[in-house]
Amino acid sequence: MPADHYAAIDLGANSFHLVIMSPQGDNLASVDAHREIVRLSNGIHPETRRLRPETRRRALRCLSQFRQVLDRHQITGIRAVGTSAFRLLRHDAEFLQEAETTLGVPIDILTGEDEARLIYLGATWGLSQSERLVVDIGGGSTEIVLGSGQDIALAASLDMGSASLSSAFFSAHRISQRDLNQAREHVRTALRRHLHEPMTLGSQVSAVASSGTAKSLSWVLRSLHLSNGDITRQGLDRIEPVLWQVQNIDQLSHVLNLNIRRTHVFPGGYVIMSEVFAWLDIDVMSLSTRALREGIIVELMQSRPPEP
Repeated sequence: MPADHYAAIDLGANSFHLVIMSPQGDNLASVDAHREIVRLSNGIHPETRRLRPETRRRALRCLSQFRQVLDRHQITGIRAVGTSAFRLLRHDAEFLQEAETTLGVPIDILTGEDEARLIYLGATWGLSQSERLVVDIGGGSTEIVLGSGQDIALAASLDMGSASLSSAFFSAHRISQRDLNQAREHVRTALRRHLHEPMTLGSQVSAVASSGTAKSLSWVLRSLHLSNGDITRQGLDRIEPVLWQVQNIDQLSHVLNLNIRRTHVFPGGYVIMSEVFAWLDIDVMSLSTRALREGIIVELMQSRPPEP
């Protein structure tokens, strides 16, 4: 009997992802995976909330490629979701219809709370029933979830991410100390609005980070011999002087050994992560290889009717 294959399509503010996975006990085995940097949020007109033509073409071209990949597989269950950028595009009915037609799959636009729930489900699936904090910094939003086992005690979705914060405060080629200070204050205001007061997590709570910013920070800290792959407060403090000393943001790829495709969203993601560390009094976060897409697949698996 062929193995079940589940597909999750994550249409984010910066990147579009397609993953196809097969459950193997408590693990999810990767069958196929594709990622394209679309920069959807950068292509949304601020007044009309509609996509600019070039971004529209780029997005639809990616969705067409995803459709071709799906056609090569026998899929047991599938779900496509749009996150922060799609929330902004709710009223661009023409693009949304064309996107669904091109992909051949309905696109569910997640609320911030639903996105946080699925991220937590993916990041904690198969782990022990202990208390965990999950922080996921995407391109256009940041999800912070505290729970125990599969029970969520607190879920916050901040309307800012690595791409949107970088675009707002670090659009110039050089980063200044003033840029960093203003971005930090913006993040603190958002944290205050959603979490009200700084809080200290007990030692029994494990902090976990997921998605692109977390992976970039983990890679940078490991490359600079500042950690073994975990994200640490001490390591984050060592990165900041590098940001405002470089002559050009593009130099971050060399100075921090960073993938060139991540350099222009790295400053915003870094500021959000360092402020979350300070607000929640965190010393170290481990890196999760699971997040939203795995949460989608786990939910698809759980919703499938049992075999007769």
